[in-house]
Amino acid sequence: MASWEAESVLVGALRVFLASGFHTATIGELEQATGAAWSELRALYGDKEGLFLAAIEQRLLTLTAGALDAREVEAVAELLRCVPAAGSSVMLRAQHREVLRRLTRLADAAAGR
Repeated sequence: MASWEAESVLVGALRVFLASGFHTATIGELEQATGAAWSELRALYGDKEGLFLAAIEQRLLTLTAGALDAREVEAVAELLRCVPAAGSSVMLRAQHREVLRRLTRLADAAAGR
């Protein structure tokens, strides 16, 4: 998958997660929004949580590179706080914590703190 395709997949996935929430987002919704079959998404991201974290990370990179929208940062941070990291692999738990730390810093910067 080309990098622009991967970015498009992650943007589509994040739209679904923001609209539906992590737990209620369905595989069908993710397939439709990304234009990729679930088998391809699983091969690239492992599982639903891996796709979610990759989509959040991509959005963080975009936010960091451009102007910060405080409301969007807060919405993404709130969504990420709802994802249970306890049942995840050690690597995903560490990634989850790091993404939360980065979101907190972005939210603070956007709020002028």
